[in-house]
Amino acid sequence: MTLSEEPRKEYTIDECRAEFKRRCKDHGSLNIDSISQVAFKCPACGTVYTLGEWAEAAGCDKTGVVANDGPTSCIHRVAGNGLCDWVACGLFCGPVTIVHPNGGKSHCFEFADRAGEPEAVE
Repeated sequence: MTLSEEPRKEYTIDECRAEFKRRCKDHGSLNIDSISQVAFKCPACGTVYTLGEWAEAAGCDKTGVVANDGPTSCIHRVAGNGLCDWVACGLFCGPVTIVHPNGGKSHCFEFADRAGEPEAVE
């Protein structure tokens, strides 16, 4: 299956925020330690990584940057190792569309568990 054939998912920003908080270590506190276990799966290379791993690869400890960029940029891109350069914007968007209250849309990767399977927001 190519990326363009994968089914697209669409969620409201509130649904995504709720799922993100549910996956945080203490289910809601948004600090670098709490968000570090939230995992995503790159749609291009299939790598599953946590935001903690992403932050380490990117050399970043800013919670907002990690929470915003980690779900949209493959860990290999920020690590600079050449294994994958995928981002959820530009010509090809991520597999998840987030609808904002003003009607705007953004894109991200799917949530994943540590075993590697993507998990849909319900």
